[in-house]
Amino acid sequence: DVPFSIVYFPLFANLNKLGQQDPSTKAPFYVSFLSGCVGGSAVAVNPCDVIKTRLQSLQRGVNEDTYSGILDCTKKIWQKEGPTAFLKGAYCRALVIAPLFGIAQVVYFLGIAEFLLDRLPKPRA
Repeated sequence: DVPFSIVYFPLFANLNKLGQQDPSTKAPFYVSFLSGCVGGSAVAVNPCDVIKTRLQSLQRGVNEDTYSGILDCTKKIWQKEGPTAFLKGAYCRALVIAPLFGIAQVVYFLGIAEFLLDRLPKPRA
């Protein structure tokens, strides 16, 4: 999540800023949606996810490698499967996460979350 956030939030902010007519106004909601989708589809962090998933796999198949750490995992993937192995699942990830973050940005843009949170009963002090 941390590498994704490092890529997503600056990318979203810069793309959203491009859609502003004037720096003192918000970009239209469709610009926020599209900026969220593009930012959410950032596959630059997919190699981190591939390595994390391989390290977290508890049950190994007969021909699957075991890894002693991040560097060992990275090295074995690179040597045995090539650099394209680090992009496995990137298409599916972008297909799911892009609209999710686009919708999240629209919800934030429209103030729906703030509206709903203001309707919740306040805790007593």
